[in-house]
Amino acid sequence: YVDVDAGHALVATLGRAGIPVDLFNAAELLHFGLPTLDARTTLVVVSQSGRSIEVVRILERLGARQGSRPFVVGVTNGTGNPLANAADATLDIAVGDELGPATMTFAATLVALDAIGRILLARDRAAGPIVHEVATAAGEAALAIDRLMADRPALVDAVTGWAGGRRTLVIVGRGVGLAASDMASLTLKEVAGV
Repeated sequence: YVDVDAGHALVATLGRAGIPVDLFNAAELLHFGLPTLDARTTLVVVSQSGRSIEVVRILERLGARQGSRPFVVGVTNGTGNPLANAADATLDIAVGDELGPATMTFAATLVALDAIGRILLARDRAAGPIVHEVATAAGEAALAIDRLMADRPALVDAVTGWAGGRRTLVIVGRGVGLAASDMASLTLKEVAGV
């Protein structure tokens, strides 16, 4: 599995269910982890562009293997990229261009990974109803975000009040919440220019 932020939720979910899973940064996998992958491995590769140099190099090296290549699932924004072309199965998150921090990409990736996790845990259950459940849950989450953002001035006032002029903000999470806490930290750093 390749991606650090969004992957925490899937890793926690599968690990809790007893499914062996590892979380790798693409550069770490490329330089140190490729020998651990074989034909019994499912490799989920997450890349917004599908063109990151480490991801492309991983795919090249795996493509050169005879009989020991893992099954590759690509999660990417669009299908016209090296990841989508090389993957055995591709999930297009289809969020389009990001105008700031990759928040849409992160949210859509969480949805795609949730679907993968639910399908892997379901074992004998048909995928169609699971995909419907995930789509329904994602729709409900989108409506909740719309409600939260409906009164932006009140939200800004509330967050400003919580911060109280403090210079340090710590965001914590564990298990599936680690994905959101890591992404929130990164997003706040990017937005604040820290």
